[in-house]
Amino acid sequence: MSEWEHIEKYKEKIIAGEAIVSIWVIDDVEHMAKQMGKTLSHDQQIEVLGNVEHHFDASQGISWDSIEYAIDEIKEVA
Repeated sequence: MSEWEHIEKYKEKIIAGEAIVSIWVIDDVEHMAKQMGKTLSHDQQIEVLGNVEHHFDASQGISWDSIEYAIDEIKEVA
């Protein structure tokens, strides 16, 4: 099952309030980078989201700290 099919499967439950989702977007990465005084290219912002997803831990969730840590990782490599 593709990721999109997985989302579609739960769409009605989300609409009915029977499931919750939390969405983080590239705008969130850009906002955090600005707060940190850092500039990221579009590709780096996408890489940050990918790193956050890759290191996702369901017991920890995703937070602004997750985004900040991923930005720091990207900037260390750059």
